[in-house]
Amino acid sequence: MILSFDFISFGCVFSFSFPSFFHIISPILFRFYRIRDAGSGMRNIFSVVSLHSFCQRTKKIYLIITHCMIAGLSDQNALTKVMVTKTYDIGGKKITFESGRLALLADGAVVIRDEEGNYLLTTVGVKEEVNMSASFFPLSVEFQEKYYATGKIGGNRFMKREGRPSEAAILNSRMIDRPIRPMFPKGTINDIQIISTIMSSSGNSDYGFYGITGASLALQLAGITEFEGPVAGIRIALLADGTTFKFDPTITDLSMALLDLTVAGTEDAITMVESQGKEVDESVMIRAFEFAHALVRDLISAQRDFVALYHTTHPITEKKLFAVALKTELKDIVD
Repeated sequence: MILSFDFISFGCVFSFSFPSFFHIISPILFRFYRIRDAGSGMRNIFSVVSLHSFCQRTKKIYLIITHCMIAGLSDQNALTKVMVTKTYDIGGKKITFESGRLALLADGAVVIRDEEGNYLLTTVGVKEEVNMSASFFPLSVEFQEKYYATGKIGGNRFMKREGRPSEAAILNSRMIDRPIRPMFPKGTINDIQIISTIMSSSGNSDYGFYGITGASLALQLAGITEFEGPVAGIRIALLADGTTFKFDPTITDLSMALLDLTVAGTEDAITMVESQGKEVDESVMIRAFEFAHALVRDLISAQRDFVALYHTTHPITEKKLFAVALKTELKDIVD
């Protein structure tokens, strides 16, 4: 008996991976699957019946494994989550917060998008088991740029994959880390991971500063009440006329701007500043800080509102962080 192993393998894998196409694949297998008797060359009709039985068993195996996978989810309610979304008017732009559709198994996940097609997903993972020998706060922040966000495929003709993080991605990761890290209690040793991924980009502006707001919001949705947030980050530009400030400027705006200012802060104070540009008066700089902090407050207010809205749909479970007592031996010796 000679078996067509290629077609059998194709049918098994395809039926296992895509059960909705099971009834389409089965006739194809029946048509191409041949078991011929080496002596008579007669087609063995019983083999077709056996194949049909085999495919039925494959379908049952798929369903059993699927149920086992669902039963093994860390969050049994992940597949039943309802998407929560709300749009806010921030600095003349429509900014939408969304949660409950992507990264359902993350401790906290939020999408920030605008009307121009920019789509930033920020996720938070918290490890409740701690390493008592840790002598630092193991917080890791990563900003991921994807070629597919702009409709491109990275790599060359032989290797279709993306390389190491770009300089801009590394700087954005550090920019998110700086205002977020001091908001945790001193001595915290829980492993916390924050990943911001740009899923879609218009290519007209740098969406990295939204990672600060996304990280703050995702941490709140994760139930980390000891996080001393909310925190928000914004980027503004002083346009060429010397009087107009613009929130979320385009790359063209920045090329002609007199001032490029990135600010992060809480409701009460500014905690981080990055700036570059041409010389401006001190009074202009003060007005820029006031304009920026007003936008920070608007984003913080939007975060509070969204967390309250999310909590009404999906009650947020509090996660406690573990903090060790700070060692003061060296400080006592110096004093």
